Amino acid sequence: MRAAFLAAILSTPGFAAGAEMREEEHLVGDTVVRIAVVDTIEILTAGPSDGDPVQILSGADVDIVLFAGDADSVAAIGRPVVVVEVTGTHSCDEGDARGYWVVELGNVPTPHGPVTTCEALVPSLTSGHVVLEADPMADGAFWAWAPGQGWSDRID
Repeated sequence: MRAAFLAAILSTPGFAAGAEMREEEHLVGDTVVRIAVVDTIEILTAGPSDGDPVQILSGADVDIVLFAGDADSVAAIGRPVVVVEVTGTHSCDEGDARGYWVVELGNVPTPHGPVTTCEALVPSLTSGHVVLEADPMADGAFWAWAPGQGWSDRID
């Protein structure tokens, strides 16, 4: 009886648990970035293709929302990075709880963040900065990250 009930719940279109879980692998610069599904969480790891990966972040849903590993991106920011959105990091009265991280890739992958918000942010690169904006065409949430400087609410 319980199995039939559980099967009915899991087949319901509105049931989200596990709905977006997926495994991914990307080459960013010289680093392999992976998202692996373990039980009910996703785990982001990074490391050299011929070495052991390092666990960076985990959560209910982990999405890479910006890859900056090509020559132009590395020239703009100074190093390869990925921007990662992890949902379910805190609670919100309205909107989805999101945590945004910049992960510097290199010998030791390093996460910087999170920027926590209840609204979706759009990532982009400017000269020397990763920028997260709620609406690039309006006055909304704005965060900028620069290597060695961290997060700020403006670009100096």
